[in-house]
Amino acid sequence: MRRAEVIAVLALVCLAGCMKIYPDPELPDVGVEWYEGDCAGDVANIEIVMSGVDDPSERYTATVACTTMKTKFVDVTRQRFHVTGILKDAMGADAGTTETDVDLRNGFDETAFLYFGIAFMNFRVAWTFDMGASCESLGADGVDIMFEQNGQFAFIHGGWCDLYMLSGNAFGGPFTVSARAYDLDNRTIAISLQPLQDVTLGVRDFTDIGTIVLTPCGSSCPDL
Repeated sequence: MRRAEVIAVLALVCLAGCMKIYPDPELPDVGVEWYEGDCAGDVANIEIVMSGVDDPSERYTATVACTTMKTKFVDVTRQRFHVTGILKDAMGADAGTTETDVDLRNGFDETAFLYFGIAFMNFRVAWTFDMGASCESLGADGVDIMFEQNGQFAFIHGGWCDLYMLSGNAFGGPFTVSARAYDLDNRTIAISLQPLQDVTLGVRDFTDIGTIVLTPCGSSCPDL
């Protein structure tokens, strides 16, 4: 085979197997960063979920070692995204969660900073559904955890339904804890029929409140 023919064959092979794909300069990137202090204790990894707000069908996920303290999503469409970070311990259990938003509609690269504030969290609560229901089957978007004291509303913490858990910070004292699941229109679609009684939170002590069971209530849901 002549030298020119060899070069031509090599060129064709390289086109087939050596082609390098470059990032699309027209699409923005999203960097996600967090703080080293949130990787203390038995925290091993962090799971990042980035869900489209304008187009919910678009979803990006990544799981990396917590000590990397950053990751990046390349060539993301120009829309708003909700970014959720979930800390995972060595056994894969949730150790903390936080959320933030980024807006890419202007086409510029953005960085989302996640702050878990592990040192300041003093409670964790989980939820599940009875009657074989789930967030997906009910169309539940979020869950509110409601704290009452002496029969009066004290405060509320909320999170995405499909996380099935929530960590947060609250002032100390005894509380009655209940919950509701709601859809995108903020309509209540499931409630806890048996609130957790006599839950005591300490300002400096971490309390695992346990799991609240939510019951689908359909058209009979109260206006909470």
